[in-house]
Amino acid sequence: DKIGPKKVIILSLCAMVVAGFGVFFLHARGPIVFWTLGLALCVFVGPTQSASRSFLSRIIPAGREGEVFGLYATTGRAVSFMAPAMYGLFLLIGKAVTPAGEDYTYWGILGIMLILGVGLALTIPVKEDRATLAACGVAYPREGSARPVSIRQGERGDAAQLSALASRTFPEACPPELPRAAIDAFIAAALG
Repeated sequence: DKIGPKKVIILSLCAMVVAGFGVFFLHARGPIVFWTLGLALCVFVGPTQSASRSFLSRIIPAGREGEVFGLYATTGRAVSFMAPAMYGLFLLIGKAVTPAGEDYTYWGILGIMLILGVGLALTIPVKEDRATLAACGVAYPREGSARPVSIRQGERGDAAQLSALASRTFPEACPPELPRAAIDAFIAAALG
């Protein structure tokens, strides 16, 4: 967290794009290139995902965490078809431009790089204003007016407040088809 979540996201996406293009351009060097650069891609997936959640939690207005993280999860599911679709599309392009009988499967990585590149381009202009203001002790509640906050290490005495917050926001993050009784039972057992 020393460089901040947005920088982690941008650096990780850049590294994944570079590794992906390496797979494409160096494919003729055999499986060692595929495995080495493929593992390099894998190294940066986790930091990107965790930093995106951390970044989002810092810029969400107070009191709207449940709905924003619910939208985050829904959006992720809604666009999950895009990477496989682009992979397939670029396989078709590769098959069309590669001489018959030659391997064209390495073209699929360009579809994934396109998705990562678009994500990178959309992330760069996102402002960290609210994250910076929160670090300075200012938060934006639902009404939009600033109010001072205290940022500190959690303590044992905070457990009741954190449990109450989790109890209020957990139902908003659950799938809509999950019965409310099951949600309430979980909250009573785990957070009560």
